[in-house]
Amino acid sequence: MKILYYIDHHDSRVESIVACLKLAGCNAGYLTQMDTKSIYEFNPDVVIHNIPDVEQFPVQGKCISVGFNDTEGVNCFTFTNENSSGYIAPFVSLKSIDVKDDEIDKYSSDVVYFGSPLTFETATSIIYEKKLRFRFFSANAHNIYGYAGACNSNEYFKHYRHAKASIVNGFDIARLQDIVVSGGNPVVFSGDVTDFSNKISDAVYNNKKYDAEGITKKDILDNKTSFDASSRLFKQLGLNKISKDIMTVKQTVVGKYI
Repeated sequence: MKILYYIDHHDSRVESIVACLKLAGCNAGYLTQMDTKSIYEFNPDVVIHNIPDVEQFPVQGKCISVGFNDTEGVNCFTFTNENSSGYIAPFVSLKSIDVKDDEIDKYSSDVVYFGSPLTFETATSIIYEKKLRFRFFSANAHNIYGYAGACNSNEYFKHYRHAKASIVNGFDIARLQDIVVSGGNPVVFSGDVTDFSNKISDAVYNNKKYDAEGITKKDILDNKTSFDASSRLFKQLGLNKISKDIMTVKQTVVGKYI
């Protein structure tokens, strides 16, 4: 089956779903500009797009149009509107956790974070006061302690897995799921600065391990991977063979995380 992914803007969630299709044996093509001639020449069976406010892919044909936006069109799905019949709940895109012995130090830290630590305001002051081995990664340069440059998302799980503490805001469910399934240690900030500082200290100095309330690795691997989300989506579209093929591929991938 031919899948065309028209990329209006970068969205790692949609890209994860397309990646599942490729692993399931689909022939996937990509476009970032509307090129009618190329679309007709490729002759896709399914067109996936994330054009905002568009219920149907602009280039008409015999293909199935699948939109990822907040419209209520036929075959349109949303990552934000929980009341929509096309709502897709947060899921985990499984990434490599394999690290060679001579690379462990590259991924090891006391505390790790992806994004700007300024989101925690003063809650991370212990990191600077104690000069903990802190690494944070961001595409935007920061002239503050711990900045380690940008990081490919395929490397995230390795850093989580080898950090003593992976700090995270309690409302960030997607990031919490990533930390848990990678085998990391989620240190959750819920608004209490003293509690957060104590948790970081215990994780770094006492190797204390924490759980994420309501989130378990087993539940993620059973129901909340990109394979599960993709399979359910294509079953909803009536493409049952693709749905089953995706789940078959899933079984070859999840074993290393158990």
